[in-house]
Amino acid sequence: MIGPFDLTETLGQVLSEPRFDAPSESWWDRFLERLLAEAARLLAAVIDAVGGPVVAAFLALAVVAAITLLVTLRLAGRRAAVIEDRLVLDRLLEMGADPQRYLAEAEDASRRGEHSIAIRLRFIGEVLDLGRRGRIRYSPGLTTEGIAAQIADEVFDELAGQFDLVAYGGLDAGPDDDEWSRHRWRRIRTPA
Repeated sequence: MIGPFDLTETLGQVLSEPRFDAPSESWWDRFLERLLAEAARLLAAVIDAVGGPVVAAFLALAVVAAITLLVTLRLAGRRAAVIEDRLVLDRLLEMGADPQRYLAEAEDASRRGEHSIAIRLRFIGEVLDLGRRGRIRYSPGLTTEGIAAQIADEVFDELAGQFDLVAYGGLDAGPDDDEWSRHRWRRIRTPA
């Protein structure tokens, strides 16, 4: 008969076999552990180099503030460009602007290789023409989204997206973008 101590000893021998070993750490776990250790070592070195944790915290706060300021200024610049373009369009309509003049200037800009300017001028001229032909009801402050809602055309949505990227997103358009815009506007002028 096996006594309780014999059973414990037998179980201990069986469980000490290699098949019952705890699984080793995965390479990912080892990698994360090493990465965190290196990050802690680097952070400690930075804190020592700058004069302690208070100075390091102050520097980190200054970096966050600088990044926040840069992002805010960039967004404010884009917003100012949107407002400026709306004011320009409003003023053009008040003055009875000629859409054909803008379309001709767009073609001139395209020939000069100024494709971003060509796209902007073409968009303004075409929007003015849509208003003249009664396809849209233009009002001061009308946005590309407002025009898109009136036209309800997927092609115009694409053109409006391109215009926004060029005018407000800083996209530097190339000849293919310019030609794409010209072709799409033909489709808007001659709806199916």
